[in-house]
Amino acid sequence: MTTINFEYRPLPIHGEFHRSTAYERALFGAFGSGKTYAIAAEAIAWCLEQPGIRGLITRKTVPELRDTTETVFFEVLPPELRDRGEVRRIGGHVEKFTFPNGSTVLFRSIDDWNKHRSLNVGFIAFDEADEFDEETYQGMLSRVRQKDPTPEGKKYGATRIARRGVWSASNPGGHNWLYKRFVDDKNKAEGTGFWRSTSFDNPYLPPEYIQSLLQYPDPWIRRYVLCQFDDFAGQVYEDWGWDTHVVMQRHDPSRYQTYWMGMDPGTRNPTAGLWVVVDKDGSLTGQPRSLLGVAEYEQAERAVQEHAEDWRKLEAAYAPNVRQRIADPSIMTRDRGTNMSLHSQYARIGFNFQLGPKNHTDRIPMLGTLIKMGRFRVTQNCPKTYEAIKDYKWVDLTPQQRAKNLDAPERPVKSNDHLVDCAQYLASRWVPPMKEAQAAPPSNTTDEIHRAIRKQQRERVEGAVNPSHDDAVVL
Repeated sequence: MTTINFEYRPLPIHGEFHRSTAYERALFGAFGSGKTYAIAAEAIAWCLEQPGIRGLITRKTVPELRDTTETVFFEVLPPELRDRGEVRRIGGHVEKFTFPNGSTVLFRSIDDWNKHRSLNVGFIAFDEADEFDEETYQGMLSRVRQKDPTPEGKKYGATRIARRGVWSASNPGGHNWLYKRFVDDKNKAEGTGFWRSTSFDNPYLPPEYIQSLLQYPDPWIRRYVLCQFDDFAGQVYEDWGWDTHVVMQRHDPSRYQTYWMGMDPGTRNPTAGLWVVVDKDGSLTGQPRSLLGVAEYEQAERAVQEHAEDWRKLEAAYAPNVRQRIADPSIMTRDRGTNMSLHSQYARIGFNFQLGPKNHTDRIPMLGTLIKMGRFRVTQNCPKTYEAIKDYKWVDLTPQQRAKNLDAPERPVKSNDHLVDCAQYLASRWVPPMKEAQAAPPSNTTDEIHRAIRKQQRERVEGAVNPSHDDAVVL
């Protein structure tokens, strides 16, 4: 029998991670902290301990998976196992590695977790888990269900898979969904554990590498060197804060006459809704002509009628008089099966939506202006909206881009932004309350006909009928 030496020696900071029996485990690590090595070694250990187990190692895209995670996996894997195992490649990267004992590791990128509904594995290892959204993570959890060993494992003598689990590696990304799921005492899920490691926790890093990291700006050092969560570098709405933008006063729906709704439709993503009261006199916010979020909604995989039913209940309790509804322009896209748009489907059941701006470059400044002026706030009934706006960030630069002094790309991170989009649609159509129009003096039908004729004549002279205009933003 050939003796195989698994020479991986974990860093002291990762010892507790490997010893933990938590079903979900997360390694939050700075640059050079060895977190990818740790999750790769854990996958190999599980494959050796449970013959016939099938595991998945994933990253967001194939190039990143091929260039980093796969390379680390085969660097940690004992050479004897690689020589006796079977490597299957496809599309320029490793698709599958089969151990001599029948255990297998699949290497996959995940752009849509629904494509992996038939997958049946005993473990999943997410590398750079912050690149995935929470829906993808939770959807893939349901794929961890393997009970019977692989056919190759049964030939080896395995009879069952006794232990299953999920683990991940990530840089800290502020108070994002990973922080809430694993770290935040108020929100973290049961059966989870997390560990932090800084760049200084790896004694094998060259001193000059550490010194090079310390030359970057302070926010970057806090996140990528010291592994701190409370770094809000790159935050789009920097003025947004709990003390300044959350109203503690109770909102009495019966006292206010005008409410608006913003809606962001979802297919695989949740459909989101945000309701605001138009605070004309500033009695709620302390700032006249403001919008105050009073109710929020996020639900996925539901029919139009189901959304509408929930909206009616919510509006009866919090927003009884909705005057305007603004939605993502994508609701005008026709469904290939029914040849009907979401706009038409909602209109048929009494929800008529105007269209908000399509481009982020148009929407982001409008909400930002209202936030800066203190004219967009939320109540405690909208905790998800508050957190989503707080976590709304620009796409981050790589260290190489920063070293070249490149400007940050003007596009936000597409993660948990559905309620932010709703707020942006509302802000884009906000105008100060207009004075109520005075009633016109009574007139007879002949006078009305003459006025209509004179109006048509003026329009012909001017060359065209005046177009109708959407509400403009007046600040």
